[in-house]
Amino acid sequence: MKIALQAFFFSTSRAYFTKLVIIGVAYAVVLFFSYYLVPPGTGASIFWPVSALGLSLIVLYGLEYWPALILAHFLMGFLVRGTPPPLAAAVAFSNTIEALIGAYILARIGFNPMFSHVRDSLSLILTAATSTLLSASVTILSIYFINGTAPSSALLVNLWVGHAVTILALAPFIIRWLSRPLFYKTSREVVEGVAVFGIIATLCFLMFWTPYSSIGSISLIYVLVIPLIWATMRTGSRGVTLSLALIGLIGATGILFGWGPLTPSSQTLFFFQILVGTLCIIFLLFSSIVDERLQAIRDLEEYIAKLSVTVDKIRTEDRAKTEFLAILAHELRNPLSPILSSLELLKLQGPEAATPELIEIMDSHVQTVARLLDDLLDISRISRKKFQLQKEQVTLQDALRRSLQTVETFLKARGHSVSLTLPEEDVWMSADPVRLEQIFVNLLNNAGKYTDPNGEIQLICKPAE
Repeated sequence: MKIALQAFFFSTSRAYFTKLVIIGVAYAVVLFFSYYLVPPGTGASIFWPVSALGLSLIVLYGLEYWPALILAHFLMGFLVRGTPPPLAAAVAFSNTIEALIGAYILARIGFNPMFSHVRDSLSLILTAATSTLLSASVTILSIYFINGTAPSSALLVNLWVGHAVTILALAPFIIRWLSRPLFYKTSREVVEGVAVFGIIATLCFLMFWTPYSSIGSISLIYVLVIPLIWATMRTGSRGVTLSLALIGLIGATGILFGWGPLTPSSQTLFFFQILVGTLCIIFLLFSSIVDERLQAIRDLEEYIAKLSVTVDKIRTEDRAKTEFLAILAHELRNPLSPILSSLELLKLQGPEAATPELIEIMDSHVQTVARLLDDLLDISRISRKKFQLQKEQVTLQDALRRSLQTVETFLKARGHSVSLTLPEEDVWMSADPVRLEQIFVNLLNNAGKYTDPNGEIQLICKPAE
């Protein structure tokens, strides 16, 4: 037992540290390239991809992986940027707190990484606004206490808005695509996706990387809305998150390294952040509404399908009940006929006509009527259109005689003469006497019905040769 527990904890810790190292390396690599998005002479990045990655990793893999974030951030700040250790530790702490607080808020709200509900998009917007404000405030306070100088309020706004916009633009893409990386698309959908995302990437490249940011007096920003709506309606949240990620990355790198009309000034950076943030809020909510509508349609179709199955089942059961009752009504007439004949005989001849044979006939057919009425009251068998067999040892001769007694009145009314030939020895069988009698009565009724009046009917029973 002790060895088994040691092996369990050893394998668990090994898996944890392996994933911790992978997360830390991935975070460090993205952080390294994020430094290139910090404009010279400013303390805040126009776009900070590592904030979106940190939040996404904690949301997807758990709060226990926060050491990877803080350690990678500290080492990269100290070794790559040359930041003094106290300040590097403070900045690493603020960015890690941002991811932890954001993941905690999303977990408390019940966030779904598929962004299939408006609540999911609203919770991410709330997280982007609150957790980034906290991290920006911690960073500003750290600079003040460590360096002894009071940073400008513009730095706080730039840090806050830059991190918040990056989370809105990149975090949905990372979370949505890593949560369900595999998906199926038809060849037509693939072509459509390449077209719409190619158009979005081309428009972003023209706007931010080249001087051709407008068509005449119409800015390409207004044109960009059209393929975004197309992506929302046709590809849902998966396509929208990719589109927003393309806009953020292409736009941020284009302002810093491209030859577009926008230069990396404070006013330009703020304009870009507000533009991307507005597009993210609008189209994240829009895609969630579209996904909710599609899910509601699918649920309604499923409900209609179930309702159709239920209606068909009810219709089938009703038809079975009608057929069952029709059969039973037909069968009830047969045993009632000899009972009525016996009663008429009693009325005509008085009590002295109640011979043992007559009483036996009435008793037998009354029991048959009772048995058929039991079938009528058995609702389960009515819905299944099934008769229940009650087998017992009976002779074929008795079954034939009772059947002939049942149809005797009908045959006499038609003027038929009946001859009965039976084996001398009893022929025993395991059968339901009521059902057996129903079979013979139906045969005799048909014989009487389709034989010309005053005809002759022969009922012969003999062993097979």
